[in-house]
Amino acid sequence: MADTKKISVSLLAPVADEARAVADSDYGGNLSAFLGDLVEREVRRRRGLDAVHEWEAENGAITAAEQAEIRGLWPA
Repeated sequence: MADTKKISVSLLAPVADEARAVADSDYGGNLSAFLGDLVEREVRRRRGLDAVHEWEAENGAITAAEQAEIRGLWPA
């Protein structure tokens, strides 16, 4: 098991209720696993965006045509 660090978070009650429901249905009731997955995905997303911004700073903005070409390479 990976090293873990216990933290405390506060959520709005309706958000906490929804998070608990998802954890119960998809994570065997493990709210920490669900929240950990969410945070990990967001960190990866931000790193990806940072990489795109860095590339664009060096090479210019990605054009709509380039975006369409790349989207065509990914399965729907």
